Amino acid sequence: MTLETSLKSRLFDSPELKKVEERLERFANSQYKETAELTTPFLIGRGKKLRPLLTILCSTFYKPFDDNNIDIAIAGELIHTASLIHDDIVDEAKARRGVPTINHKRGNQMAVLSGDYLFAKAFELLAPYNSSKILKTMTTAVREMSQGEICQLQNLYNTEVTREDYFDYIYKKTASLISACCEAGAIIGEAPIDKIKIIRNFGIHLGLAFQIIDDLLDFTAKPLNVGKPTKKDLGQGNITIPIIYLFETSKDGEKVKEIINNRELTRENLEYITSLLYSNGAISYTYSLAKEEIKKAIICLEEMPDVEVKKTLSRLTYFISERKE
Repeated sequence: MTLETSLKSRLFDSPELKKVEERLERFANSQYKETAELTTPFLIGRGKKLRPLLTILCSTFYKPFDDNNIDIAIAGELIHTASLIHDDIVDEAKARRGVPTINHKRGNQMAVLSGDYLFAKAFELLAPYNSSKILKTMTTAVREMSQGEICQLQNLYNTEVTREDYFDYIYKKTASLISACCEAGAIIGEAPIDKIKIIRNFGIHLGLAFQIIDDLLDFTAKPLNVGKPTKKDLGQGNITIPIIYLFETSKDGEKVKEIINNRELTRENLEYITSLLYSNGAISYTYSLAKEEIKKAIICLEEMPDVEVKKTLSRLTYFISERKE
C-alpha cells in the first residue's frame, strides 16, 4: 500500500463520513423517481466526498461531532454535484468517471433541471438550521461559483488571460465552495468569530491548491486515474496556469498562442504543448504554486486549538498536495 493510498484510507473511511454516505443514500432513494434515477450515480459511491468531510472536521474544534449536523455536510455535496451536472452541459461531456452524464443520456434540459433540483434540495436541508450565517455563506459560494464559470467561459481560447484572471476564477469556481464548507462547519461547531475567519482562509488556500493540482493533472495524470481524458481543458480552450507560465517565460510561447488562437488543438499539437510544459519547467513551477497554497493553509491551522482534528486536517492538506487523481 502506497503512502497516498494509506492516507486516503484513514481520511475517507471515517465513521462520520460513513454516516454522510448513508444519509446521502437515503436522500437519493427518497427523491422523485425520475430525478433519483438520473442523479443517484453521481451522489453515491463516487468521488472522495471532500466537501462534507471538511464540514465535519471543521465542526469539531470546539465541540464533538453532532449527528444532527450531517445535513449541512450533505448540502455542500449536493451543491458540488449540481455544479458538476451543469458543467457537463457546458462542456458537452459524455461521461464523468466512467458514468454517462445526464446531458448525454437525457439531454440538456433534463440535466439543467436535475442540477437545479439538487441546488434546491441543498438549501432545503440548510433551512431548518435557522442560521443566516450558514445560508449566506452557501449562497455566496453558489453566486461566486457561477461567476467563476462565466468568467472562464468568456476567456476560452483567450491567450491574453493573466495569472490574476486565473486565480480569480479558480477561487470562485472551486475555492469558494470548499472554504464555505469549512466555514459552515466552524459555525455549527460554535467556533469563535476570529477562528471562523481563520478556518475560512484555510479553506480558501486548500481550495486554490486543489484546483491548481487539478489543472496540473490535466497534463500529467493517466486518464484512468482522473476518470476523464487528459489535456481536455486545453483542448476545450481553458487557459490554466501551466500555459500562462509558458506564455510568460518560453521562447515558444508565441507559437503556442498561435496554435490556441487558431484553435488548432489537435492531438499532435496538444502533445507538443505538453512537452514544452515539461522542458520549460512549467509543470514543476505549477506544483510549486500549489505547495505555496498548502503552506498558507497549514499556517492557518497553526492558529487553531491543538486538538486531534488539527492533525487530521493537516494530513488531509498533505493528501491534497500529493494526490494523483
